[in-house]
Amino acid sequence: MIPRPAQRAISKRAGSTVVEVAAGHAIYISQPAPVVALIEQAAPSAVAAR
Repeated sequence: MIPRPAQRAISKRAGSTVVEVAAGHAIYISQPAPVVALIEQAAPSAVAAR
C-alpha cells in the first residue's frame, strides 16, 4: 500500500484532481456518490481531449 502522504505528493506532482472520502478499500461500493461525482466532473475533459 502506498502511504497517504506519498499518494498526495504523487497526485499533486501529476496535477490530478483528488477527492478524499472516509471509506474502506471498495469505495465504489460503500460510497458510490463521491465516485460518480468525480467521474461526472472528469468526463467532459476526457471527451474534449479526443
